[in-house]
This record gives sequence, C-alpha cells and structure tokens, in this order.
Amino acid sequence: MSDQTPERLQAFRAQYQPPARSGRGWFVVLTLLLVAGFAGVFALLLVPSSPVRKGAVPAGASAGLDAETQRQYAAYLAEKNLPQEAIAAYEAYLGKAPLDNDARAKIQLGIAKLAIDSKQYERALANLYQAEMLAPKSDLKPEIDKRIVQCLDVLGRSSDLKRELKGRTSLKRTAQDLKPGETVLAEFIGQVITDRDLDNEIDKLPASARKTFDDPEKRKDLLKNMVVERVLLDKAVRQGLDEDPKIQEQLAQERDQLIVRRLIEDQVRSKVIVTPEDAERFYKAESARFTTPGSAEVRVESAATKQDAEAIQEWKQAPVTVREGGRLPNVAKSDDFVKDIFVADAGKRVGPTEIDGKWYIAEVVSKKPAQVHPYEEVKDQALQMLQYQKEQEQLQDLLDETLKSQGVALHLERLAPSEGSATPSATSASEVKASS
Repeated sequence: MSDQTPERLQAFRAQYQPPARSGRGWFVVLTLLLVAGFAGVFALLLVPSSPVRKGAVPAGASAGLDAETQRQYAAYLAEKNLPQEAIAAYEAYLGKAPLDNDARAKIQLGIAKLAIDSKQYERALANLYQAEMLAPKSDLKPEIDKRIVQCLDVLGRSSDLKRELKGRTSLKRTAQDLKPGETVLAEFIGQVITDRDLDNEIDKLPASARKTFDDPEKRKDLLKNMVVERVLLDKAVRQGLDEDPKIQEQLAQERDQLIVRRLIEDQVRSKVIVTPEDAERFYKAESARFTTPGSAEVRVESAATKQDAEAIQEWKQAPVTVREGGRLPNVAKSDDFVKDIFVADAGKRVGPTEIDGKWYIAEVVSKKPAQVHPYEEVKDQALQMLQYQKEQEQLQDLLDETLKSQGVALHLERLAPSEGSATPSATSASEVKASS
C-alpha cells in the first residue's frame, strides 16, 4: 500500500484484510499435496487389473435392465449365435431374478447347452451338475443325464463315463425283460442281445437272404455287426450327433414317408384281395406278359458302301443273339433290321441295310420261337403282378378322392419350362397319377 493512499481507505482495508501468512507455511502445504498426489498415482499403477474373459459382456452392459428384460436380452444373444455373451447375460439374469430351484435349474441347463455349443465341456458339466442339484426329480432329468454323458464322452473321462452310464442311461433290455427260453448272446453298455433279437433281425431280410443265415458262421457275423452298430450308435448319441440339423431333417422326411406308407397299407393294400382264380384269369388275358420273346442267332458284318456289304462272303465276327422286338448289340436304331431278321428263315442273308451311315448285312444261323410259360410255372408271378396292378388302381382312387376333397389345384404352367419343351397347362386333381 503506497504512502499516497487516503488514511480512511487504509483503515478500511486493515479492518477486513486477513492476517498475512508466512512463506514457510505455504511451502509445507504444497509439499503435502504433492506427496499425496504421487501416492495416489502409484497406488493405481500397483493395483492389478481384473481379467476380462474373452467374449464376455462388459460389466454394466446390461446393469440397468430389469430381470425379465435381462432374460430376453440373453435369449436374443443366443439367437444371434453369440454363446459366450449369452452365457454372461444369463448369469446376470440369475443374479437379478427371484427364481425357484426348478426355474434356476432350467436356466443352468440352458447355459450348459450354450457352453457345449462353444465346446466348453468342463464349464457345461458344472452347470449341469448344478441344475441336477437344484432339481433332482424334475422333468429336466433325462436331458441333464444325456448332456452329462455327452460331456464326459467328449472329454475322454472314461472312468467317470462308465460310472455315470450305469446310473443315467436307460437299458434297452435287461435280464428282467427276457422271456422264457431266451438266451443272452451279447452284453454291452448295460444292454443285451438275445437269440430272439438275432432271429428278429434275420426275419426283416428278404426270404432269399434269410436262407444264408442257416450257416452258424453267418449268424456269428451278424451278431457281431449288431453289437458294433449299437455301440457306435450309443457313442454317437452321447456326443449329440442325433441332434444334428441335417440328421433331424432326414429323420423327419423318413418319418413322413413311413406314415404315408402306413396309410397306403391301411387304405390300399388291405383292401386289395387277389385269389388264385383271379390270377389265372389275368394270366390268360395277359399272356404276352408271360411269354419269352423269340430269339435268333445271327452273324453281322458292316461296310462303308452297299456294294461292299453285298460282296461280303467271310464272316469275321462271332455270332450274336438278338431277341424279337429288340436291337442288335451295339447297333442303335436297328429295330427295322431286326424285324427283317425274324421274317427270314435260318440260313438266309438279310440286308444290306443302312444304319447311321454304315451298311449292315446279316446271316441267320438259327431261330427260336416265342414261348408262353405254363401257368403253373408263373402263377406266383401272375398273382404279384395282378396284386400290384389293383393296388395302383386303388391308390389312384385314393389320390383322386383326397385331392378333390382338399380342393387341390396344381398350377404346372407356372413352372419354368425347359428348353424345347412345351409349356405345361394347369392340372386338375383327377390328372394326378399314382406312382409306386
């Protein structure tokens, strides 16, 4: 403050100005603050950072969600094929939601499936065992058992797997299931195969194939194959291959086909009855179907010109057999030439005839007339042919009736026609033909 400051102003400032501090006091305060700041920085550097699990949802990413929204979020992540993130979201849901043990077990099973999908089998086992502990008698038990066995099998924990299999897998047949007189031929993974099982497997084969299993060695080979197939099937199921989408799709298709076949059996084949008298009448009316065509043994030569073909005297090629109504071997479009052959007598020459730019000449060595087989010889064949024909007629009636009742219309004209083909027209239900 200068000497020129008015006295009244000097008095006012002196009244309200705080007392002066020494320079040493300020130095101490600044030093303490500086030391505290460095200590804080060192503390932050020394604290180990928390490891972030690869693929996990960052902490707090869904912290503001309520329990139900959290569950929906986890399901959404799973739907988007993000198993790691979905697992973390489901775990967050378990921490928020007030669930009973059955509900928690269901979520744990879902987490285990996600872990299996991402090949985290050890982790999946922990979730599965927790689900089993929470709900040991729930409807989830079969699924939990199956997944536990699957994880142990993939992890190669054979001793644990054997122990679990005893308590978790259902036996296909046990000693209590055996009927009087049955003999156990094989025992494996808690299952048995008996002589009756072996006979049932043989009975599924065509009659001609069943005869080969009269040989004891053939029966032994079949038994070994049955055991190997079931063991491999059991292993494949434990690994979850039965749930592969492609296999599921194929199984669904085969299931549909089996159901349709059963419908045909119930409504078509069961209604068709053919007697031996019907078969004999069919044989007489369709005798051509039971006739072996005539045949001829001929020598055939070819030449570049008609004159060269007429001049042929030496037959270099071995005789060939041709059937009436057929063609010469390795000679396309020879139908008319074959007709001429069967008009000619044995020892006569036929031709020359031009076929695809070559001239052919033939000599008839011998001929056999067509033969109608006796009914007794072909009666089984006649019965089967008539049965099939009537089944096709019955099936066509079933198709017509079903399509008509359902109001089916096939718009074949909407299919893109192939090159050179005529555009198809719309097809009514009555035009749909049955196929075998």
